Amino acid sequence: MNAIEHNTRYASQYLGERADGGIIQQLFKMGDNIAFGPGVKATENLRDIVKDWAPKVLGDLDNIVGFGPYIVSIKEVLEDTRNITADIRDTVKQEAQAINVAVTANGVTKETATDLANRIAEQMAQQLAGVTLR
Repeated sequence: MNAIEHNTRYASQYLGERADGGIIQQLFKMGDNIAFGPGVKATENLRDIVKDWAPKVLGDLDNIVGFGPYIVSIKEVLEDTRNITADIRDTVKQEAQAINVAVTANGVTKETATDLANRIAEQMAQQLAGVTLR
């Protein structure tokens, strides 16, 4: 009987009669922390933050999605422009290797015609200086 009383006293002491509330009180405190503790408060805070910015972000996302069909058409136009630019580049490379200018000067002396040709060449050299094709 003595042993039963002794065990009962220890059980009641550790289950609830200690200053910190014992094992049962600590289990209740852990349950409260799980239900209402810092982790829950932090999660609720994140929920509030998301509620604040989510409508704006979702509205912006709707605007971006609205541009979808235009992006496809812009891509097609840019591809066409790239093809046209490549055709122009190829044509210029093939056909404009040299510029020939023919001037017929009737009724002038040979020296005057040579002087005129040299002036034309100088003017063309100045006008075409710095012009490159890529």
